[in-house]
Amino acid sequence: MVVKKNGSKEYFNKKKIKESLSVACNKRPMDKKVLDDLVDNIERTVHKRFKYEVPTSAIGNLVLSELKKVDQIAYIRFASVYREFKDLVDFVQEIKSVTKQVR
Repeated sequence: MVVKKNGSKEYFNKKKIKESLSVACNKRPMDKKVLDDLVDNIERTVHKRFKYEVPTSAIGNLVLSELKKVDQIAYIRFASVYREFKDLVDFVQEIKSVTKQVR
């Protein structure tokens, strides 16, 4: 079960993760197999680390972690929605943190 921010619960849905990743990767040079592998890795990790319930925050962090490995632009896109960037300063700070890790 996935525990949402408001406390409600729903069944884990791999399709939702793939849809979110597809939006973040839109118009990026991302192979379908790479996207499918990311989703599979996230699902495997969730089932491995969590017995019965997983908070949405843990899933979001897994998505960010996996995206950062394969496409930094898609990572920033996903992060801007997931972390609810309030303004350009939040956006720039995240870009700086990613570029520090790339160097």
